[in-house]
Amino acid sequence: MTPLNKTFPYARLSGKFAIRSGSSSKRVWGPPVSLDENARTVQVEYDASRLHANDVAAFLSEAGIALLEWPPAAV
Repeated sequence: MTPLNKTFPYARLSGKFAIRSGSSSKRVWGPPVSLDENARTVQVEYDASRLHANDVAAFLSEAGIALLEWPPAAV
């Protein structure tokens, strides 16, 4: 197992991803997710030996989280 935490900036959350006031993390289908509503980011913990960042981005999209700049801009 290769644990990895990746932070994704998001544009908006749809109704599919309900946020409860005061809740800092949710468990939706898939890996653990933590939201920072002030920074508009979502952090995902996942096993990088089994998933690629693109898989995680697809999971977030399916969960109703519209990501910014995915795939990320080249540096």
